[in-house]
This record gives sequence, C-alpha cells and structure tokens, in this order.
Amino acid sequence: MNNNQHPRPFQVTLAASLLLLCWAFGLLSVLHGHHPPHNWVSAAVFLTFFGSLLLCIWLVAFGISWARWLFVAWFTSNYLFAPWSLQHSPPPSAMDAVFPSVQLLLQLLALVLLFLPTANRWFRRRAEAAYPNK
Repeated sequence: MNNNQHPRPFQVTLAASLLLLCWAFGLLSVLHGHHPPHNWVSAAVFLTFFGSLLLCIWLVAFGISWARWLFVAWFTSNYLFAPWSLQHSPPPSAMDAVFPSVQLLLQLLALVLLFLPTANRWFRRRAEAAYPNK
C-alpha cells in the first residue's frame, strides 16, 4: 500500500503525539519511583504492558482503525476503575494526584481527535486501500 496515497491528517498526527507523550510520562513515572521492575517477572510484565501500548500507538499513527478502538477499550477500562483505586490508596503528594488528571485530559483529547470526521475518513480510506475487494 502506498502511504503517500492518503496523507495522514494533522488530527491523527497530533493524537498519536499526545498518546506517545502520555506513554513516555507513564514510563518515566514507573521508572522514577513508583514500581520499577525488580525481578524478571515484573520486568516481563512491564515490557509487555508498555510495549503493547507503544505498538497500539504506532498502529494508530499508521492508520489501523482497530487499534484506535483497542485504545478506547483500554482507556475506558483504565479510567472506569481508577476512582476505586484512588479510594484505597490515596496519592502521597499533590503531584501524584495532578499527574493522572493531566494524563486523563491528554488522552481524552487524543480520543476526540482520533474520531473526528477527517480522521474517520482517513482510517476508512486506509482500510479500503488495504482491502480493495471488500
């Protein structure tokens, strides 16, 4: 498939950049102090989780429509259960409380951008170009 045939809209580029920024902040947060991997099992879980998120962001950036729906499912499940986890373990500092809120806003903005009409048309055209007989 020729990637130049359907240039990526700015909204999708911005959404992928915001998601990548959230991914990087999450990675730094985990490595900095919350839960750095300390044995091979936790390192494998760590690499699998962050690797799969990075793969999802990459697939979204290259026009794979199901990857944006996968992100919607991940986002929804993550923030559906977040209030209960905060009730049981309150953040130790104000920064630890602000960071998830900023991350939430950036991810919400990315989701809105990924489902704007321009982005929807681009994802549809990419799928039609990949599977022309459908």
